[in-house]
Amino acid sequence: RPAVATAIIGFSSEEQFDTNLAATDLELTAAERTALDTVSAPAIPYPQNFIARFESDARAQAIL
Repeated sequence: RPAVATAIIGFSSEEQFDTNLAATDLELTAAERTALDTVSAPAIPYPQNFIARFESDARAQAIL
């Protein structure tokens, strides 16, 4: 992702270091990336979250 500048890895053995290093070759499918994006999406802060809910609520729109 463009926002990720670096990854910090730690290890306590050479085997663990090799495992961590091998993870750099990991390629995620589009579905896996979408799933990760969905669960890690930042929350919309107030008042934008309130405005978005209000605009999508038919009952609220009916009183305008």
